[in-house]
Amino acid sequence: MRKIKKIATKILIVVIPVLIVVMTLQNVASSLLGKKTIGNFTNELLVSYAEKQKADINDFLDKVGYTAETEANVIANNYENMTEEGIEQTLVAVTNSDESFLGSGVWFEPDVYKNNEFFGPYAYTSGGNMVITYDYSNSEYNYFAQEYYTKSKTSSKPVFTDPYFDSTSGLVMMSCSAPMIKDGKFLGCVTVDVVLGEIQEKVSAAVVGTSGRVILLTGKGVYIGAPDAKKVTDQLNITADSNPSLASAGSKILASKEGHTTYEDDGTHNLFWTTSDILGWKVAVTLPLAETNAPIKELGNTSIILTVISTILISLAVILSIRGTTARLKRLMGFSEALAEYDFSIPELEPTSSDEVGEVTKSVNKMYSANKSVVSSIIGQAKIVDETSENLSSVSKTLAEEFKNIQDYVSSINEAMSNTAASLEEVSASAEEVDSSVAVLAGNAKESKRMADDISERATKIEKESEYSYSNAI
Repeated sequence: MRKIKKIATKILIVVIPVLIVVMTLQNVASSLLGKKTIGNFTNELLVSYAEKQKADINDFLDKVGYTAETEANVIANNYENMTEEGIEQTLVAVTNSDESFLGSGVWFEPDVYKNNEFFGPYAYTSGGNMVITYDYSNSEYNYFAQEYYTKSKTSSKPVFTDPYFDSTSGLVMMSCSAPMIKDGKFLGCVTVDVVLGEIQEKVSAAVVGTSGRVILLTGKGVYIGAPDAKKVTDQLNITADSNPSLASAGSKILASKEGHTTYEDDGTHNLFWTTSDILGWKVAVTLPLAETNAPIKELGNTSIILTVISTILISLAVILSIRGTTARLKRLMGFSEALAEYDFSIPELEPTSSDEVGEVTKSVNKMYSANKSVVSSIIGQAKIVDETSENLSSVSKTLAEEFKNIQDYVSSINEAMSNTAASLEEVSASAEEVDSSVAVLAGNAKESKRMADDISERATKIEKESEYSYSNAI
């Protein structure tokens, strides 16, 4: 494996992977948190939208109920003094009071209004004109047996019939009936027939987000409003929907007042619902899960892009920082190499920072100053040693000359000693000659004494010469 030499490469190898891991973990955490936050926000938005739709429906129903109740109270308190025309005008006024009101009727108990067994005028609009009819005031129709009448007879408040689709008009309608009570006696009821077109238009036009929709159901699950109008005209129950996943979700809607579920329809859809307190109608809001997750995906993509950009910027910052540091280290290395070559002529390094490299630079400068002083001292001492060496060399030469002189003296001494030995041999030979002469010339004593004195004198002379030579040699 190739050994990495550059410190910048080593740092990047450590920093970049760690940075990528940290940023990845941060992105994962951000995505999870974002998913949870956006999911909660979306859910709250859908629930809020469903609640708003429910509030609008309740307001509409309250308006209808209040109108029917007010009409019932007016007629109940004044019917004895009201003519048929007066009652008819009241019905017309109510019908004209709101575009959603299709018609209004009053239905008395037998023999209450002028002893009539059936008295049930009905006012409605037809082709933009107001029409009064008594077609329902007879035994054939027998309004006493109708749902709106029987419900009013057992209630003290306005009651509503289930919505129904009128194939003749092509409209979804419902009736609100309010009992006419005076002095605790049930006198009959009034009805206000309502076209649910306004509600249907709101439901059909409602768009949540980009592709979210609103569904309105009766308490029994029959479609009142939906993006698919055919489901309304067919009076389809959601539990019998052709989409089994939606039908299953419909069962959950009918089983609880509010909640959340999902169903499949070209992808997964979130579905939140709530229930009207007045009629028990179900208001459901749907939103494709893909649309819910779109901001989360966008957040993830944005995080990835930011991670890449951040990694690049941080890497560049690290590289620039490392380059600055390595540049200072290279200056320090060059300075150290010069010191290793004993080049003390270079100036001290100027610290360019207060970080670790700056502190090392100060320490190297201190070492440089200390070594320079030591080397300068050594150089000074070396000069002294050199001068001393020269002096010693001169002395050595002198000593060599003196030793040569001594050697010459010793040679002279040796020569003198040789001469002395020769003289001694000569003396010894003379003595032998003397002895021989003494033996031969015993009688010539005077001559022998003279010769002995001569020998003694010569020996004394030789001795003095030897002593002189010895002294000079020393």
